[in-house]
Amino acid sequence: MLKGQVTGPFTQGTNLLDQERRCAYYDEQLRDVIVKGVALKAAWQMERLGVYGLPLMIFLDEPSLVGFGSQTYLTVSREDVVGDINEVVETIHARSGLAGVHCEENTDWGLLMETELDILDFDAYDHMQAMTLYPAELRAFLDRGGWLGWGIVPTLDREAAGTETVASLLPRFEAGVQQLVDKGFDRNLLLRRALITPSCGAGGVLTEPLAERVLRVLRELSLALRERNGF
Repeated sequence: MLKGQVTGPFTQGTNLLDQERRCAYYDEQLRDVIVKGVALKAAWQMERLGVYGLPLMIFLDEPSLVGFGSQTYLTVSREDVVGDINEVVETIHARSGLAGVHCEENTDWGLLMETELDILDFDAYDHMQAMTLYPAELRAFLDRGGWLGWGIVPTLDREAAGTETVASLLPRFEAGVQQLVDKGFDRNLLLRRALITPSCGAGGVLTEPLAERVLRVLRELSLALRERNGF
């Protein structure tokens, strides 16, 4: 499977300014242009990646959703955010791809679980607790076939990226799964719907050798979990 990634509509719209120096997301016309632009970028990536004949997943990178619901974005409605994401997701689904989202820290995961996204990628290394706050929404998300991307290999801390190993990350992952099992989720379902990912992008604070180490540990951890659980 191949993965592409685009900046999500909320993050792009709240980081672009209009002629009055306001977030472009607050302008209905500009917001529509941004959403359709993101959808077209996703379609462009799928067209280019499609030549390899492999299944595709396209992720929306939405770091600004960490601030959703705060005073900064008080006038942004939940319905608008869900609708904008779904418009991009529809473009991806229409081309037979899977649609995912990556968001950092303690965003409103309940909002993202209401969308048509297939995969929610979260920081399971530093912010596992955030995923446990929405049991009803998560159950509905899994019931309709959703997957969780467990960002369990750290990338935001150089020391952690340089010292964590498969042996140290396995119990951390298992503890995260157990937190959800304790809330009534089926362990086998959680494991079968799990993608193992870095906690965030590798280009922020990591050197190239550390980024390579993260990917090596990531692969080894995934293989170890498959073997341990008989997949």
